Order: sequence, then structure tokens, then C-alpha cells
Amino acid sequence: MPWGQFDRQRQAITTETYRAILEGVPAMLWLGDAQGKCLYLNRAQREFWGISNEAIADFDWSHTLHPDDIPALQKAFAEAMARQQSFEVEARYKRADGNYRTLHTSANPRFSASGEFLGMSGVNVDVTERRASEQRVKILTGELSHRIKNLFSVVGALISITRRENPLATEAFEDLHGRLLALSTAYQGTQDTAEHPSPKNLGDLVELTLAPFRKTGQITIRGLEIQLSRRATAAIALILNELATNSAKYGSLSGSGSLDITVDHVDQEWVLVTWTEHGVEYTDPSSCKSGFGSRLLDFTTQDIGAELTRHWEDHSFKIRIRIPRTAFEGAEQS
Repeated sequence: MPWGQFDRQRQAITTETYRAILEGVPAMLWLGDAQGKCLYLNRAQREFWGISNEAIADFDWSHTLHPDDIPALQKAFAEAMARQQSFEVEARYKRADGNYRTLHTSANPRFSASGEFLGMSGVNVDVTERRASEQRVKILTGELSHRIKNLFSVVGALISITRRENPLATEAFEDLHGRLLALSTAYQGTQDTAEHPSPKNLGDLVELTLAPFRKTGQITIRGLEIQLSRRATAAIALILNELATNSAKYGSLSGSGSLDITVDHVDQEWVLVTWTEHGVEYTDPSSCKSGFGSRLLDFTTQDIGAELTRHWEDHSFKIRIRIPRTAFEGAEQS
């Protein structure tokens, strides 16, 4: 077979193969010119709009857009065309059966061998069911969150009522109420709502938890770049609240001392939180390890696989908490 004939046959086979691939894929593929008009729609896209291959040249896809989505899509499309760059956008389009479907569009610019802009090529994916499912989950999560917050409020009110009826146990009830508030704050933070934005890193959680204890110039927070996971949030908030409550009663936050909190990347396996109180002297160090608060600290740190050590120095008290990185799984590390 002469080479020229073989090359023509190879090209024909290749062209036919490409066409079969484009026509057979379930995703909706399209090709547009430099003015945004359709040059090609594959079978899935033609069936979605109910048009024939011959009708593509006169077809105006913008007429199928939901009226409420026209401004946003036209803006994204026009900017991408003008800048000759890729874009992604979601909008509702009327299907051949008259129903609107949400399509996620991803498109890339096309250029000739000489660099001339030829238009866009892209893919449309029907995400209607996915978005509806996400909305249902959002509604259910919001309702669950609302009920859990109400539960926190009810329990807090019961504690307050019981405290008034038992004046001799005021301190114990205040400790319990503080721990409940710490858990409530941590829970609300994980919901990431406009009212309670989720803490993005460990520093945000420290700020959130220590806000009730903060006094001007007393608390310094540094080196906080560790991203949070939901698994660690409640435990760490409870630990921080316990330390702050103890400091407000007996430590640096009870007087004119100061508190330094630092968070460091120790290595690939551990994160170190260092809690240092200055201007305070614990005259009986052993008493700091015997109460319920200390036992709660030990239990909570062990629950997330962390290690807590205490150090007493002249007029200072230091706690080091080593937290395994496995406690932050599910969060993107900095």
C-alpha cells in the first residue's frame, strides 16, 4: 500500500474514532466559536436540548437559560471570552422536556497553531440531584444544630437553677457551667454559620475559647497555623477552658500576671501547645494534680491521644500538650 494512501486511511480511522468517543461519552460536550455560537454539540448535549445535528448552526443556547441565572452566567462567560481563559460556572437550563436542570460548566479556550483565539470547548455536567441533596443535608444539619443548641441552653438553665437552690455548691456549679459553655462554643464553632463562623485553625479556637477570660495585655497567642478537624475541636476547647478557669481562680489570670500560648509544628507526628503563666507561684504544686479539673484534663488529653506535662518554675507555671497529628485528620494541614 502506498504511504500516502496508508496515511489517509490512518487519518480517517483516527477521525472516526475521535467522533465515536465524543458521541458516546455520557457527559455533555460542546464546542463554540470566538463569538460564543455553537459549532458542535455531542449526542448527550443534543438530546438534553432536543435538537438535531443539523440545527446546531442556528441554535442559541442562551435562550434555554433560567431568567434568574442569566446575569451571573453571562458575566462569567463574557469575562472568560474577553480574557481568553478557562472558567467554571453553574446555571439552570431548560431541558427538552421543559424542566430546568442545574448544569456545572467547565470550559477551556482554544487557539490555532498561530495563537489565534478560536473559542471555547467545554463539558456540562448535570448536578441537579447533587445540589438538591446538599440542600436537604444543609436543612437537616441546621435543624439538628438548632436542637442541640437548645439542649445546651436547657442544661445550662437547669444548672443555674440548681446552683441558686444549692448556694453551698456554687463553685462546683460554676465549674460545670463553664465546661458546658466550652463544649457549646466548640460545637457552635464547628457548624460554620454566619452567626458562629467555624474556627479555621487552632489559633481561632484558642481565641474563641479564651474570649471570656481575656483582659487587655494579659494573654498572648502566637504561632497558630494548625488547621482544625472536628474530631479535635471539642476536646481541645474543653482542655483550654479547664486551664483558663483554673488560671482565673488561682493563676496568672486571677491577678496581674500574664499568659502566653504558643502552638508549634514539632515534627510529622506531633503538634505542641505550650501554656505558660507568668507572675504566679503555685505554693503547693501537688494540689494542681489532685482535683476533678486535673483528672478531666488527663482524661480529655488521653481521649485524643495527647500527652500533658506540667512544669513549675520561679513565679511561672508551664503546661505542655503534645497532640498527635492523627487528631487533626480530616483537616488540611498548613
